[in-house]
Amino acid sequence: MRRVVRGEVGFDVTSRALVTMDASNYRRVPLGVVAPRDADDVAAVLAVCRERGVPVVARGGGTSIAGQATG
Repeated sequence: MRRVVRGEVGFDVTSRALVTMDASNYRRVPLGVVAPRDADDVAAVLAVCRERGVPVVARGGGTSIAGQATG
């Protein structure tokens, strides 16, 4: 992923833990976290994930009370 994305990419425990929860009671640990720099990064991430069958969840402010931000 780091080869195709200019933004931040995190597969470490801390990066993943920071996005495991939103305002709901749900908690899911992602495989990784990407903070894209631009639309090209988004397209690259989606292409890599599609090729490998990895689901993608877009995250905004994490204020959902129904778990949408955690997948």
